[in-house]
Amino acid sequence: MKRLFRLILFLGLILLQPLNAGAEPKVRAETAVLIDGHTGEILWEKDAHKFRHPASTIKILTCLLALEMEELEDPVVIGEKAHQTYVGQTIGLVKGDIMTVEDLVEASLLWSANDAAVALGEHIAGDPKIFSLLMYHKAWALGAYKSSFRNPNGYSVPGQYSTAYDLALIGRAAMGNKFFADTVKKREVEVHWLNRKKSKTLPNTNKLLEYYPSANGIKTGTTNAAGGCLVASARRGDKWLIATVLGSSRRYADVAALFDYGFEK
Repeated sequence: MKRLFRLILFLGLILLQPLNAGAEPKVRAETAVLIDGHTGEILWEKDAHKFRHPASTIKILTCLLALEMEELEDPVVIGEKAHQTYVGQTIGLVKGDIMTVEDLVEASLLWSANDAAVALGEHIAGDPKIFSLLMYHKAWALGAYKSSFRNPNGYSVPGQYSTAYDLALIGRAAMGNKFFADTVKKREVEVHWLNRKKSKTLPNTNKLLEYYPSANGIKTGTTNAAGGCLVASARRGDKWLIATVLGSSRRYADVAALFDYGFEK
């Protein structure tokens, strides 16, 4: 009888355990990675070093460079290349407009404004293509060795590629910048033009902030060639995780599964 009682108790304890504790995350993305935000250690990966179109996730690097090379209050006179950028998400910049670096960074990160990202590259380097060389060298310095850039905004063009792992490293470094980290967790921002009475309220395209309570950034990306992309950050207690999914039909669910796995691991 005692043996039977112990067996029943043992089976009961097993049934009380969460069925998904430590289970492998179900990720549909073409490539994905989960890293420890403190150490950079890979906790889980799926073809994390495979070349992929990064889409607008590379605006993380564009804005990190802008924040490191310019002052937030510096005025930026919008040039010809930014004026000619009208595909995808934009804020309607025209040549001669003046905005601060701060507002252009916020528009690039939250609304994923392509013209704002080009404006930053054009302002810093004189030409977006030259700015992409700065992006390459910065990525290399961060250990992102398998990335190549051709523009600051993430248009999918030949010769522009990255990997889930590289983007996770770049995102981890960017979150070390206080202004960047404070910006990407906001639900919306208001940006202003200095040369005319104009402002816009821009929502954050990263809906993970509404979907996953521990999330605190970072950046979405979408093009036909890249599919759905997301570099994301989440904190819970002392744990800090960075996840990247590229080519996903359900990027928020994929990242949530990775975070659940990481926090339970």
